[in-house]
Amino acid sequence: MKTVKTTFPIQLFLVALLLASCSSNETAPPARVGLEDPVFNYISDDWIPQYYKMSMNSIWQAEGINRQGFNYYFLPKAVAPNACSERFNPASKYFQSWFGTYTIADNQDGVYAVVNDDLVVDEIIRLAIADQRAWLRNFA
Repeated sequence: MKTVKTTFPIQLFLVALLLASCSSNETAPPARVGLEDPVFNYISDDWIPQYYKMSMNSIWQAEGINRQGFNYYFLPKAVAPNACSERFNPASKYFQSWFGTYTIADNQDGVYAVVNDDLVVDEIIRLAIADQRAWLRNFA
């Protein structure tokens, strides 16, 4: 299988697609979402096969997003012995690459980024921007 390097806009599309595909039918009440660990069925050999999990609560709240949740993400493997992930190698095609998903706990306002059964993409983008700002503050 060919590995495709995703760019930031594609990552946002994938997150939006994941959230949009989790809707319920019109006759049943909306499914409530908690903070359950997602299941990843296939990970390319170029990536470390385990996910990393990070609380996003303080990152999102620092950006004015009053939600709690997690970032589940994968990093590319290292190509040399005793090396770090290729994410940290400026010469690598995987430099700064990752993929994953956020889980966001429902609250009294309901499902995050869903209003009247419509996906509010700008709200999903806010999550990603908060994540990117935190990354830049910590790793520049």
